[in-house]
Amino acid sequence: EPVAKRVERSAVETLVRAMGHARTPVDAVHRCCWRLVTLANQGEVETIREVRGLEAVVALMKSHRRDAKAMVLCLSLLTLLSSPTSAASDTATILDVMDQHPSDEGVQAEGCGALCHFAREHSEGADAVAGPRSVD
Repeated sequence: EPVAKRVERSAVETLVRAMGHARTPVDAVHRCCWRLVTLANQGEVETIREVRGLEAVVALMKSHRRDAKAMVLCLSLLTLLSSPTSAASDTATILDVMDQHPSDEGVQAEGCGALCHFAREHSEGADAVAGPRSVD
């Protein structure tokens, strides 16, 4: 494995660990999320998935549910990292976050974008979006 790739993986592991650590300050959590979004957009989706980044994002969404800024970043990450096998449970998480922040335009916009992405990319996500609980 090339050295540059190992350094990148190590950096991703550090970000994921910091994001999930209970003592990490909220502003640092925001920076970790933003950096992971940037890395995912630069083609590092598989690396982030390999170090359990998707699980860390979902855990963060549950532990910081009142933090709208973190939710916007997490929704972006969830959209980028979701796979067909996680789409249905990720959809439920998105709907919960949108319910928690009904008047936050950023959360609602990212949530709608994530739901549209799931419906378009993952048939399980489309089934979940069309299921018994839907966004008004």
